[in-house]
Amino acid sequence: MINILKKRVVKRNFGSFLNFLTKKRLRYLSKNYSKDRDYKIATFANDLIGIDINTFGIYEKEELEMLFEFLSPLEKIFEDGTAFDVGANIGNHSMFFSKKFKRIHSFEPHPSTFYILNFNTNQLKNISTHNIGLGDESGIFKLFGSTEESVGDLPAF
Repeated sequence: MINILKKRVVKRNFGSFLNFLTKKRLRYLSKNYSKDRDYKIATFANDLIGIDINTFGIYEKEELEMLFEFLSPLEKIFEDGTAFDVGANIGNHSMFFSKKFKRIHSFEPHPSTFYILNFNTNQLKNISTHNIGLGDESGIFKLFGSTEESVGDLPAF
């Protein structure tokens, strides 16, 4: 039994050690970001947005904060206003907007992404989700996923 354990320990390399430290650091960051966000958020595991949320707490956090700092003279208007998140994905921006606007309408045409959007936003009562695409033409369009396989024909307005 000890020989088996020795072999496993000996076969570990520096990359394994870095992976261990990275995982430990990401757990620490994720725990702190969850407290800062005041809400949990589900992500796709190997997706760029999910990786950024796990690493920085919010996807495009600096950009969103800079945008609302620039728009701060309109803060009172936003408090009673409505935001539209077109292509809402999993709801990262919608959830950020929920603290700034009275109402948010989030539009996401992809069925599995919409499922996570609903899961993420159901705790925030000022967000309404819509499983539909928005664009400059109305009709039925083919939606493709990241693997270039057709997700199906979906309506858009």
